Amino acid sequence: MKFHEKLGEYLPSLRRYSHAVTGSASTADALVVALINSLIASATPLQNGRLTHIELYRLLNALLPAHPESGLKADASPMHQRVQGLPLQHRQALLLVSVERMSAAETADILGVSEVQLGDLIVEATRKMKSSIPAPEILIVGEHESATDALRRMFDSLGYAISDVAHSLQDTLEIPNDRRPGLVLADLPGQHAIQRLAAFAKSLGAPLVYISSTPLQTLARDLDNALHVRKPVDADRVKETIDRAILETDSQRNGAAQTMRSSAIGQPPQRTG
Repeated sequence: MKFHEKLGEYLPSLRRYSHAVTGSASTADALVVALINSLIASATPLQNGRLTHIELYRLLNALLPAHPESGLKADASPMHQRVQGLPLQHRQALLLVSVERMSAAETADILGVSEVQLGDLIVEATRKMKSSIPAPEILIVGEHESATDALRRMFDSLGYAISDVAHSLQDTLEIPNDRRPGLVLADLPGQHAIQRLAAFAKSLGAPLVYISSTPLQTLARDLDNALHVRKPVDADRVKETIDRAILETDSQRNGAAQTMRSSAIGQPPQRTG
């Protein structure tokens, strides 16, 4: 693949990321132009096939100090305001993982930190973001009472409110309107169950966090409101996934996600669950 073709493949996500980090479309454009000029002026990043998304994001971050943030517009969405209120490195870590769908290893490589340090950045960024977002009540769905009781105790210890507990798909679909949750967490087997639960959660404008030993992609595809927690269940992992679901849902409700994506050319990255 030629240089301009390979670079063109990554430009939409680079511009989206730049816009999200700086809060300014004009600054994002200037950053991407500076990146292109830097690549043209030096062949170093292109040697030995090094023009990868990791290298491009790393080079883009290195250019940030030369392009001061211009500040948010007066009509910036609440989500944009929360993101811009984070320290720069926390903001970069959160956006690379949550918006650009980078793995922990990729993000740590881009930022030049260890995966342990990255974890600390994500935890602190999520804490700061979540502190200004009302936590939704959670519906727990699971066929085994012992498992749902364990989840209830876990959420009580983490400070989440439980709206209801259901032990079957049918019980879930029959929950009265006045007890509808803001987030659905489910541990039910089968492709049919996850598809119905995802549709149910979507009708509420709520995310679905699905617990399964099977990867989400093998169960069902195109579930844009579902996140996956792999068994065995770990409290920290569940909390991190729920917080991420809350942030993403809040972003969608405030139109921030659409704003970030509409400024880019092409399609956003695919959800991997």
